[in-house]
Amino acid sequence: MNYMDLLPHQLPFRLVEKVDTYQPSTLLRTTLNTQKLYWLDNKEEVPYSIMLEGVAQTAVIFIQLETKPLQKNEFPVLGSVKSDYIQKAPLYGGMLSFEVKPLRIHDKQAILEGKVTSNNKIIMGCILTVGVQK
Repeated sequence: MNYMDLLPHQLPFRLVEKVDTYQPSTLLRTTLNTQKLYWLDNKEEVPYSIMLEGVAQTAVIFIQLETKPLQKNEFPVLGSVKSDYIQKAPLYGGMLSFEVKPLRIHDKQAILEGKVTSNNKIIMGCILTVGVQK
């Protein structure tokens, strides 16, 4: 299965490049090479919103793996987010890792715990809700 087929986002706004780890009902970890963010001119660090969107896109893949793929005329939506921004991530500093773990999943709605890491250091942690809308 090509996990990237589960993500409706396209370049340059696709912020998930590869699925590293999928443990059903437990964990999904994805990565992004920050050099793919070349379109962020004059930035020294990865913006918070980009990291949050990477976690959200990881959540979109996870919820489809745990329930079922998006159907025609369905699209993923991000509900609420509570996050702790811990430290900056250099824009061209290598890889970002996005991780989500389920707290609760019901049908095509989920509450997930997420985090962003770079070089084995936690950059951001969050709790987010995602769902599917017709």
